[in-house]
Amino acid sequence: MKNNYNIGPVIKNIRSARKLTSEDVGKKIGISGAYIRSIEKGNKLPTIPVLAKICDFFNITLSQLFKKTESLPAMNIEMYSDLEEKLRIPS
Repeated sequence: MKNNYNIGPVIKNIRSARKLTSEDVGKKIGISGAYIRSIEKGNKLPTIPVLAKICDFFNITLSQLFKKTESLPAMNIEMYSDLEEKLRIPS
């Protein structure tokens, strides 16, 4: 069932711009990569707690997530300098 929200492509664009796989994102926020892909395709609408985790991981607000991709801030390296730390997987 497709949803009426345009957050899936926004999530995919942010993830792709940061050269992350859906598995990378899912592992860091505690859900499967398949679920991330379903959200990106619009087949699943995530719960508010999942949306909060996605926003926290990408360091964006919920309002940015619900806007069109063009209205997101420029994806620059300075803005996401802590990404490497967030991606570190404990041994």
